Amino acid sequence: PDIEVILGGGRKYMFPKNTSEEEYPQESRHRSTRLDGKDLVHTWHDTKPAGKVAKYVWHRRELLALNLSIASFLLGLF
Repeated sequence: PDIEVILGGGRKYMFPKNTSEEEYPQESRHRSTRLDGKDLVHTWHDTKPAGKVAKYVWHRRELLALNLSIASFLLGLF
């Protein structure tokens, strides 16, 4: 099946300022830094067509466990 993929780094730039980091929730230096208050992962997910499956992953184990036969879109931020 066809799948559209975006993979990259810079996860802390995709969430509103001071959002806790999933991987390092207790470390303030890893908190998000967006000043406009937008959650770009949520925005990305919401713009996908109805009936299509969009998956967001942030860890290697999630990426490896992903069922590619059902996903039409993949966003991975590490």
